[in-house]
Amino acid sequence: MTVTQTAPAAPIGTFAGLPLYQHGTAPAHLRTVTRLAAIRLHPAPGQQPVCYVVPYYHPGERRALYEPADAAPIVRSLGDEWAWRTRRTCPRCNQVREYIVHGHCGHCDQADRKRAEERHRRRCSDCKRVAGKPLPMVKVGWYAERLCRFCVTKKRRLTGELLRAAIRCAGGCGKRTATKAEVLAWAVANHQAISRWVRRCPACQAAHDAEQARLAAEREARWARERAEQQERDRQAREARAQEVAELSAWAAAALADPDVVILDTETTGLEDDARIVDLAVTTAAGETLLDTLVNPGEPIPASATEIHGITDAMVAGAPTFAQILPDLAAAVFGRRVLIYNDVFDLGRLSHELALLGADVPEFTAAARWEDVMLPYSDWYGEWSDWHGNYRWQPLGGGHRALGDCLAVVDCLKSMARGASGEQEAA
Repeated sequence: MTVTQTAPAAPIGTFAGLPLYQHGTAPAHLRTVTRLAAIRLHPAPGQQPVCYVVPYYHPGERRALYEPADAAPIVRSLGDEWAWRTRRTCPRCNQVREYIVHGHCGHCDQADRKRAEERHRRRCSDCKRVAGKPLPMVKVGWYAERLCRFCVTKKRRLTGELLRAAIRCAGGCGKRTATKAEVLAWAVANHQAISRWVRRCPACQAAHDAEQARLAAEREARWARERAEQQERDRQAREARAQEVAELSAWAAAALADPDVVILDTETTGLEDDARIVDLAVTTAAGETLLDTLVNPGEPIPASATEIHGITDAMVAGAPTFAQILPDLAAAVFGRRVLIYNDVFDLGRLSHELALLGADVPEFTAAARWEDVMLPYSDWYGEWSDWHGNYRWQPLGGGHRALGDCLAVVDCLKSMARGASGEQEAA
């Protein structure tokens, strides 16, 4: 810790019966134990501190200051002395400093900075060559640079060429439209390069304005044409969407009016390919229940599935198995149009149950006409997803029980039959 005397100051108090100074106000010749060690001294036996100081970076501490004249020299062994000098010797100037040197000492660092500054003053800003003496700051244009005489000549020649070109009409007729003083004054006032000065004679300015007006008219005509084309595309898209909604509405109305239409839904032990059915229901399009029963899957129902549909092992313990309800299921669906919300999943579960019984799956699926409701309803609803590039699938909202989901499908068909899409109804 270096203690410097910045200004005469009185102690700010006492500590351990001795004066206490703020950082930088204690007598300059006094030193801490660390700074005594830097000059190879340490407090003599019985030597007491003269005062205390509050460190700058540690205001909560109090450090003792000693009189160097009363301190005793540090006696080191030959190895300690060699190590002490080695750590404090600068490898560049070979001088022993009061601090441990890393790389080079502070004096060498200051010398390097001075040499770098002196080299910077001798370096040309344009060609980067280093001259033998400092280069002057030369103002060429509106800003000043440190240039050698060759670059000054080159810059002035280029500036002259730019000025000779700037004072002529920018339209290319060659007429003089300004003076060099005007161009330079404009460049200095606006902090712009001379090459950005533009002035035309009246004839060229009129021709330029006419050309700009022609380009603006062409641009406006192109934008108007693009807007008209976009409006036509939007109109065609609206018509196509209205036609699609009308076709889906007609499909739903026909399904509701068809006496052969039934709705089927299942609840399972999970979403896996080997999941078992635990609840099954079949209703007519009018909402009449044809089949509604729990099914004993013959295996425990996972807790994750129970959290969704609420069916537990205790609820299906006395329920019939799939083999026992298969005749009633066949009587309810054979020869009919079977509508299912996400038919891929429910048909997969039915096929898995039939395969476990050794039944002929193709014969069973061929005995009815299976149709999906989820995709038509999602297309009718019309909630577009940029991520999927298609309409987003809509949740059914039937409570995750087979009968409730069947009735929810009937409600979806009724909404579709009304004609307006889900987006229009929400609006």
